[in-house]
Amino acid sequence: MAKQIIDHIRLLDEEPLYTLCEALKFFPHKISRASIERYIRRGTRGVALETILIGGRRLTSEAAIRRFLIEQQNTAPENAQPTPTGKMSARELNKKCKKYGLPE
Repeated sequence: MAKQIIDHIRLLDEEPLYTLCEALKFFPHKISRASIERYIRRGTRGVALETILIGGRRLTSEAAIRRFLIEQQNTAPENAQPTPTGKMSARELNKKCKKYGLPE
């Protein structure tokens, strides 16, 4: 909790603040407004985007986006599983061919 307060003070004191729509331009690739909201709520790889709520508007900074991107790259996903590629090994393919009576 204390870290969050310190982060919010830093955002208020030291960094220019932008609305979420304005902040989209600071990402190195095109993302949607829904993506930036997901980065705030759930984060990715255990890292959430720093924001502050002022007058009912959610704001962030260019520096907060940079920190988010850097921290995201430096954090290994917990319980990471290899991403399935949809490819079969030769052995699996041969088994399926035999099962259906096809030539190997």
